[in-house]
Amino acid sequence: MSLVETPDAFDRFAANLPQGVNVFQALGELLRHQPQVTIVKPAGMARGGGTEFVTAADMAFAAIGRAGIGQIEALMGIVPAGGGTQYLANRIGRNRALEAALGADLYDAETAERYGWVTEPSPLTNSTTPSTVSHATSQPCPRA
Repeated sequence: MSLVETPDAFDRFAANLPQGVNVFQALGELLRHQPQVTIVKPAGMARGGGTEFVTAADMAFAAIGRAGIGQIEALMGIVPAGGGTQYLANRIGRNRALEAALGADLYDAETAERYGWVTEPSPLTNSTTPSTVSHATSQPCPRA
């Protein structure tokens, strides 16, 4: 599905949002507040909005040599507004969050893991579930 092909795809979802909340931000919040553990496995570039989803998930396993993560909004003179940056400081610390949001650099999987942005760099495989979470259950995950 593409929003270009179906621009009204989220209209029903958007109709129930509180005033001032955009659809993209609401989707990130929906991911963040799932009762199950949420896992993302970026195997390409996650910049701007893609980064917001990586930050909203409970766990992220970035593909070594393929994944890149970074906030690019500063390059365009805008503020990241998808919601993930509010949680980025909790995940990687205030100073690193400022570096990522204002510097607009692209971080590889290993650096993102060292910063705490992703759980672990992982080899690119056909598997949809990282081996370290193969025993994850669908039990609710407590949130901070």
